[in-house]
Amino acid sequence: MDMTGYIGNWGVSPSTTFGTSENPIIDFSQNLTDLDGGILENSEDDTDNFSDNFNEWLNRGKSNNVVYFGFQDGVAVYTGITRQLVSARLEQHNLKGKGFSRLEVQHRDLTRNQARSVEQYYIDHGPNKLNKINSLSPYHRFRSQADQWALTYLKKK
Repeated sequence: MDMTGYIGNWGVSPSTTFGTSENPIIDFSQNLTDLDGGILENSEDDTDNFSDNFNEWLNRGKSNNVVYFGFQDGVAVYTGITRQLVSARLEQHNLKGKGFSRLEVQHRDLTRNQARSVEQYYIDHGPNKLNKINSLSPYHRFRSQADQWALTYLKKK
């Protein structure tokens, strides 16, 4: 079986695309599939299919984090998370030589672990040219569930 585009136990259609802020960053018009090729159904409650321990971890803390993209020459090349003002984070990145023209918030009002889950999705699938470390280790005890949650969350956005 071709595993291209798969994370955890969920797959992304090969037509997944990235774009500009005017166009969708990801095309979720295609159905999500599991590794056996079956179509995954969305539940009304994002947390129905997850363990209580995972839900506790995911929802711990304040919902004061954002996921943002860093842009160079009009192209998203980096994904990050912060609780700070985006303008302050931009200055920090550029003091370290990243040369971003802007940071653009993609998702707001997330707990830290929700933000880490979404950030990891983007690190795995782009934009990620300048990302050097994972937000969640491949060996993290909740990595598979975090990947699944992020896909469900992004599909609904």
